[in-house]
Amino acid sequence: MVMRPKGICGLCKRERDLADSHLLPKALYRLFQGPDQGSRNPLHLSTAAKMQTSAQMKDYFLCDECEDRLNKQGERWTMANCYRGGNQFKLRESLYATEPYLSVDGSSVYATSGIQGIDHAALTYFGASVFWRAAAKSWSQAGMRYSALRLGPYAEMLRLYLHDEAPFPTQFVSLNVFVSMREPPLLGMHFPVTEPKRESFRSVHRFHIPGIQFMMVCGKDLRIDQFRGSIAAAPYHYIFASPFTEDVPAANFLHVLRMHE
Repeated sequence: MVMRPKGICGLCKRERDLADSHLLPKALYRLFQGPDQGSRNPLHLSTAAKMQTSAQMKDYFLCDECEDRLNKQGERWTMANCYRGGNQFKLRESLYATEPYLSVDGSSVYATSGIQGIDHAALTYFGASVFWRAAAKSWSQAGMRYSALRLGPYAEMLRLYLHDEAPFPTQFVSLNVFVSMREPPLLGMHFPVTEPKRESFRSVHRFHIPGIQFMMVCGKDLRIDQFRGSIAAAPYHYIFASPFTEDVPAANFLHVLRMHE
């Protein structure tokens, strides 16, 4: 039996046996394993190397109870409904089964609060959990270390939300979800990154899993379209859909709401 280290869990802040926690779900890596051509490991690309490796971005960080919380409240549903290769894309199927709230230039906005088969709370929780994990510590993969996202006071707001100690901080954090309309969607992922800063009082961060891009805007002065476009914002819980989700900055699609203020 592997002896697990004791330490302070990053989420509940209690001393516990720590699990080998992942930044992005372990289940994602299995989606990228291709035909057996000498290696079934995913292709890892970086500025320093190109290799097929089984290395995953993980570390002893959360206790079992908090791992289970993240799984049940967001990860499990999101993994089952993201793009899984072939024709398996349940989230997009649920969107296409209803009329969009509005459509402009080939992009659409869906009000998901009344769409059967879409759990906007799970998507909100999952997206927030990944951004928070990326900010709570630095992570390593294949010998490379990735610095923690700098979220300032908003990281603690997200931690309290994820631990069910506070509501989602909608006044300061906008979480936007973009679903790819590409055929087929990109079967890939990228870890959370911070976009070049254009405004000193707001920061923009994003990550991608198969078929879905998450963008988080943090600041004390969110624009009305950023606030309204957040999947966490009642009553509509918007999701954006576009054929260009993986090709251009996701922020471009907020113009769809801005044009209809």
